[in-house]
Amino acid sequence: MAGLEKLWSSPPTNLKIWNCTFRSSASSKPAVEIARSFFTANKPVAAICHGPYLVVSADLVKGRRLTSYWGDGVPDEITQAGGTWEDADVVVDGNLVISRWPMDLAAFSREMMKLVAGRA
Repeated sequence: MAGLEKLWSSPPTNLKIWNCTFRSSASSKPAVEIARSFFTANKPVAAICHGPYLVVSADLVKGRRLTSYWGDGVPDEITQAGGTWEDADVVVDGNLVISRWPMDLAAFSREMMKLVAGRA
């Protein structure tokens, strides 16, 4: 965990991609602070699979459309936090790009490139 904390404590740049496999990783205070700072600054944020756990932990889901891995309770947490869960290969909601799992990487990458290119 020390290495992870060091990574998360580095200054945010222009893009953050999250894939939190464990629920406890998503509730890390530095990770939550970085996610909030990116949303506040309207910087691109991306998540794959269980990554939306971080968005939920940071209270950034309400009123947003998201997707995620369909098991392990992730969709339930999204809807309980006020988000709308969709079963789609990729969902884009403002500065947020989310995919369900690694098999959706083509769609995820396409949408991330569009988002980043639009900010250049």
